[in-house]
Amino acid sequence: MAKTKKAFSAKRVLALALALIMALSVMPAAFAAEPTGPVESSAGNYSGGVDTGYWTTMRMNYQNFTFIQTQNDEQFQFTFDFSARKNSGVNYVWVYAPNNEYPQTLSSTIGKTSALSWANEIGGLGTGYSTSAITVTFTGNGAAVYETSLHLVYDAGATSFSNRANRTIDLPITVTVIDKRALNSAISAANAAASDAEYYTEATWADVTAALANAQKVAGDVIETQSVINRYASALQNAVDSLEYQGANYTALDAAKAAAEKILNDAKADDTYTIATLAALREKYEAAQNIPTTGWDIRNQNAIDVAANELSAAVSGLVRFASYAQMQAAVTTFERLNAEFYDPADLAALKVKVDAAKQEMLRENRLDITKQADVNARAMALMKEINSLQKLPANYDAFNAAVAAAKAKIEASDFQNYTSASAKALSDAYLASASIETGKDITYQATIDAATKAINDAIAGLTLKGADYSALDAAIANAQAQLDRTDISDYTDASVNALRTTLDAAKAVSRKLTVDQQQIITDATDALLAATRGLTLKGADYTALDKAISDREEEVAAAKEAGIYTDASISRVETAIAAAKAVDRTLSVKEQTKVDDALAALNAVKLEKKPADYSALNDAIKAAQDTLNNAGDEYTEASKTALSNAIKAAQAVVAAKYDVTQQQKVDDAVAALESVKLILKDADYSALNDAIQNAEAFLADPDTGKSFYTEEAIQAVKDALDAAKAVEKDLDILHQDEITAAADTLVNAIEQAKGDFNAADLTGLQKAVDAANEKLAAADIEDYTKDSRDALAEAVAEAEAMIERMPNITEQDAVNAKAAALNAMTLTLKGADYEALDIAIAKANIAYNDAKASGQYTEESLAQLKAAIDYAEGLSRSLTIKDQKIIDDAEAALNVTLVYKGANMDALNAAIAAANAKLSASDISNYTEASVAALRAALEEAEALVKSNPDITKQDAVDAMAASLNAIKLVLKDADFTALDAIIKTASDKLASGDINTYTPDSVAALRAALEEAENIDRSLTILDQADVDAAVANVQKALDAMKQYDALTSVAITNGGVDVEGDVLFVKVPWYTLYKNNSTELGIQVNSGAEVKSVKWSYANWSIDKPEATIETPNAETTVIRPNGKGIGARSCWVTVTVEDFYGNVATDTIKVRFHKWDWQAK
Repeated sequence: MAKTKKAFSAKRVLALALALIMALSVMPAAFAAEPTGPVESSAGNYSGGVDTGYWTTMRMNYQNFTFIQTQNDEQFQFTFDFSARKNSGVNYVWVYAPNNEYPQTLSSTIGKTSALSWANEIGGLGTGYSTSAITVTFTGNGAAVYETSLHLVYDAGATSFSNRANRTIDLPITVTVIDKRALNSAISAANAAASDAEYYTEATWADVTAALANAQKVAGDVIETQSVINRYASALQNAVDSLEYQGANYTALDAAKAAAEKILNDAKADDTYTIATLAALREKYEAAQNIPTTGWDIRNQNAIDVAANELSAAVSGLVRFASYAQMQAAVTTFERLNAEFYDPADLAALKVKVDAAKQEMLRENRLDITKQADVNARAMALMKEINSLQKLPANYDAFNAAVAAAKAKIEASDFQNYTSASAKALSDAYLASASIETGKDITYQATIDAATKAINDAIAGLTLKGADYSALDAAIANAQAQLDRTDISDYTDASVNALRTTLDAAKAVSRKLTVDQQQIITDATDALLAATRGLTLKGADYTALDKAISDREEEVAAAKEAGIYTDASISRVETAIAAAKAVDRTLSVKEQTKVDDALAALNAVKLEKKPADYSALNDAIKAAQDTLNNAGDEYTEASKTALSNAIKAAQAVVAAKYDVTQQQKVDDAVAALESVKLILKDADYSALNDAIQNAEAFLADPDTGKSFYTEEAIQAVKDALDAAKAVEKDLDILHQDEITAAADTLVNAIEQAKGDFNAADLTGLQKAVDAANEKLAAADIEDYTKDSRDALAEAVAEAEAMIERMPNITEQDAVNAKAAALNAMTLTLKGADYEALDIAIAKANIAYNDAKASGQYTEESLAQLKAAIDYAEGLSRSLTIKDQKIIDDAEAALNVTLVYKGANMDALNAAIAAANAKLSASDISNYTEASVAALRAALEEAEALVKSNPDITKQDAVDAMAASLNAIKLVLKDADFTALDAIIKTASDKLASGDINTYTPDSVAALRAALEEAENIDRSLTILDQADVDAAVANVQKALDAMKQYDALTSVAITNGGVDVEGDVLFVKVPWYTLYKNNSTELGIQVNSGAEVKSVKWSYANWSIDKPEATIETPNAETTVIRPNGKGIGARSCWVTVTVEDFYGNVATDTIKVRFHKWDWQAK
């Protein structure tokens, strides 16, 4: 639980009581109006009639005065009685009245200012005492011990006047001022803080109360050394300054946020909870997220608790949607239906309801869980309608046609011309068709279609045996060898071209020809052999040379006329022409190189001409390439190749880079390229030819003329055959549909004509019998009722009797009817077994109700079990034995493992947090190792339990662990009596020493009293009472220090600029623009009056021993300089202790912190 502010908590009452005590402790100072008197006065050496001289006896009732300063410039006053008488034998003694010549006042000033007044004049003395009250008033200036005296002037003499004279005497007075201003200020600060005591951390408030307890010991009129008072004041003020507010308790908020996040981070949250309640949760979660996780403390607890409570309420207020699992199951079932299986009207009518269900399942339309029964009822009704849809009957038309076609192929006379593999494939498919059941619904269509496809694929896959290509391949190889001769160019173009053409034709012969096309291969072989034998050698060819001479002469003439060529180039060409004309004209083909060399020499001489225009050729190449790129399969590969070659030839012309005189070549290339056109493929006549062949065979069949077929059917075949033969034989592929239509018409006419009246077709009936027998012999036959089995067996017997009778085609209808009746008979499945499911439902309902009532299980697992129960209870009770798995699955689904809720860990987490707080507290070192170890061990055990994530069944163990952890208490260590025992021994030894009588009775008595108090201190005090033990040590030490036999060193105070440092911190402000290490301050000492200093030692104190932020420059002198050493961050501080020793071994110390700062806010 988060802490909240309560008006009258116990802690608050305690804080108010402390505040009242604090106020009362400083009240006398706050309301003092008159000068403050001493809190203690004591006699000195001049009391009880002690002689102070030969002439007079003087005494003072008080010489030692102690004051407590509580205000700045506080006025103090003390009064003592001064008495005097003349000694025996003294004639005359006169004490002067105070005047300018004889002030009769103090020898030195007390405080800032001081004044002395006499109540009356003493005047002449007799043998009896004359007395005057003397009052001293002074202004306080902080803690100090003033050793002054009453400086008295008097006139005294014997019987002779000559013996009279003014005489003086100093009567010692000691005034001690104890400064409690800082102490009272710290107490006031604690008083102010007490109003918020319940909000501070236990540790920091405990520090304040402990420091306050010490401060109270020396508050008011209690007399204590200034160093103790300063220490207690500083400790209290530091404790107040260090108060820390308790951290806000986020446990409830964190738990609420974790619970919300578990829901909000669940991807299924939007589908699980209603829109309104989930939106409310998100709103409260966002508000919780806006609560700062840092910077807030217990004062903000209410806002945190409100956010936590509202968020928890939003989590608790979440309302789940009703489960639409059954409705979704119905929708899914509908959507998985194959629309082709059902009547469109029925399907459309049901879709309206399914769409309404889908609309309701949208998040914005869903009902909440309170409407679950209604949702389930409508879902079950919808599922029932879906399951009631009737499927369409299967279509057997294509199947029957395929079977008939297969039968015709198998029985045809040319069936042996096909490869054994393709023939077997058709036979197998035909035989397999006998297993197809008739009268099935559309769900059986795939099986029917598969059988149909298998038959059609087998028909299409019939492959004729291949023709013999061996002779043709040998002729091709021989022709190619002749054309590949190195001297092939020696043969006439006509004979070579003839061979090439014939070879190309031979190579173009289809490699897919069958045995019935062998003559095509033989003709190609003979033609190729003849062309090979016809190769003829040729004579030398002067054509190119003659043409080149003519061309060059024309070229020269044209060049001369055009005037675009140089004379030198024309001369070179003319010279080349003359040399070409001189070539011998009787050379043979074997000497062709001479002609060719002359031609090369002639052609090598070039005129310098302008380049030709290629734009038209480039356009033609692009157009031709586009045409080729876009050409489809309807064009011949040869024409595509020709066009491709033409494009390459044109590109070669482009690459030749002809000049302007060769423009015609470029133009010719354009014309040549544009002349090449794509050629459409020839149409495929194979199906038409096959149909014509089949029709002619059909008409030539002797059976055709018999009465098995009608005259109309025969005429229809003849007409279709005439039409098929009339189709043009040179059509291209664009007329393929026309050819195919003629073929189909002829094939259909033949099929329609074939209607013999042989024996009735018992195939269907036999299949029906086989199918029925297969049902009766099935492994699951016992799943059907005996009546339905007997009825089917009786129908099979009747059908088998008809088959044995072998009826003819005139009884085909009766055969078909018998087959249909047999196919229509169905076996009736036995009903499903619901017994185990009913038992499981009953057990599940008991388990659900018990678990729900226990409150120990998660809502998710309960919802899962409830959904399983609802589904099981909603199952149709008309399922058959074939649906037994649905029932068994529903029974299995009821085996839901309920999940326990998690245990409530709040108390244990709080106990763990409290234990961690104890172990991490700043005062943990105050406790015994054994108790700390016990707490740590218990904490580890508790944290291990948390990590195990216990469920609600472990709640007792969790609570016991929390109680056990809370029960473990830390045990405070004993106070340290070492110093006390040592000081007791020291004091005892002192009192037992032989020179004890050399000390004043008061100092000895004080030592005995302090020793007795120290010996009687309670030895069961703990470390928290260490201050009491230390105080006892300090008291004994004080008494030891106060023993007076001489002016021993008893105290030392650190000064700055000759003035005692007030408190225990000296603030030194340095210019902001300087480095700390370039600044310093000087410290000095002030010891008690009369003390003779032997040595002085300055050293580091507290944490500065290890990490000093300043340097003590002269550690062994009465004055030293403190200078920052460059270490530290921000303001620089250094604790310094001065240790002073007198010549008698007495030592005194003082410690302050020197804090160098640049800004006022750093002076703290």
